[in-house]
Amino acid sequence: MAVLAVGPRTRRWLSDAYPSAVVRPPDRHARGGVVEHLRFEPRHDLRALPGLGTRYPSRVRDSVALALAAGASSVDLLLARVPGGRPHHLDQPELLSVFRAPLERLPGTLVVAPDLAGPIPVLHGQRPDPEQQADRLVRFTRALAPVWIDAWQVALLDCDATVATPELMPRIVGADASLWAWSGSPEALARQGWRSAASAMAGLLSRRDDIAFHGKVDRTIALGAGRSIRRLQGLPAAQPVPFERNLNTLKLDVSGDTARVLGEATVRPPVGYWDIAALRTVKLIHQRIRLAADEFVFRPVTSAESLALTAAMDIVLRPFVQAGLLAGPSGVGTPTIRGSADRDPNQPSLVAEVGATVRPWARQLRVRVGVDPGVAASVEVQA
Repeated sequence: MAVLAVGPRTRRWLSDAYPSAVVRPPDRHARGGVVEHLRFEPRHDLRALPGLGTRYPSRVRDSVALALAAGASSVDLLLARVPGGRPHHLDQPELLSVFRAPLERLPGTLVVAPDLAGPIPVLHGQRPDPEQQADRLVRFTRALAPVWIDAWQVALLDCDATVATPELMPRIVGADASLWAWSGSPEALARQGWRSAASAMAGLLSRRDDIAFHGKVDRTIALGAGRSIRRLQGLPAAQPVPFERNLNTLKLDVSGDTARVLGEATVRPPVGYWDIAALRTVKLIHQRIRLAADEFVFRPVTSAESLALTAAMDIVLRPFVQAGLLAGPSGVGTPTIRGSADRDPNQPSLVAEVGATVRPWARQLRVRVGVDPGVAASVEVQA
């Protein structure tokens, strides 16, 4: 799980406060934006992270703590430090380009950006403008969606009910992402509505003990106390969420201490067809196939190597078959794997074609693996 955040360029570095959490030391002498990459575990004291009490209020501290409490064994923080940077500047082009390389080094992760919704009205401030929130969400999604595809990632994004309008959806459809919001009583929303629902869900999804990704609908997440309130008047809180199949919600209980997962839809087309578990499973299969195919890049294009590539695909897919996640194209038996050697003198290549059904979602999966000598393997997935 990776949390994307922005902060000003100052002389104080989180890497100094958390030397044991540093994954990659930041280039402190570089101009422009620099990313601090740290990995936090439950043992860490998070009080030095950007929070509501800092000069520029941020959800980062609470989101990391929320994800760890929900079950994540660790949370990576990618904090972009730029001159004049503010937490809600996540959609700015110069910042988005800074995040690309660090994200590409984290294949298969869940990505959240808790401050993307905008400045937090910690006292009696006004709620962020829905149109501005929608524009930030669109710019952020369009810029990083290619990275999420190439790095086999899924993004979980906070989206207020007033932002998730029918006009928004066509602008973000196609990304490997899902939208999240809170629902519940006004009292519960006043306490928990300022927090990142996406971070809580990402923490729950990060709990993984086998090869299969399981759906989390109807699962309960412990949230803790949230914000202390004495009265509702003047407290900005999340609004009740109307039914929208593309907007997933965490429904708060009466006390506001726990939330139940309602829905796991993504905006991967066809919309409503892919939930998070199915999408992550296909991405994991894609990743394993690609890594296996890369081993054949410097091998000759012969019939023997074609058979070896086919055998490698069978080995890679076998755990998914044994786990009951993959079957043959018709839904029974085992996946079909056909290999061939294309001896075209202009572009010789090894080819393997896979046909399967992904269970329990009954999704058809067709994969074409191409290996050209000296060139990185290409994997085309149709699902």
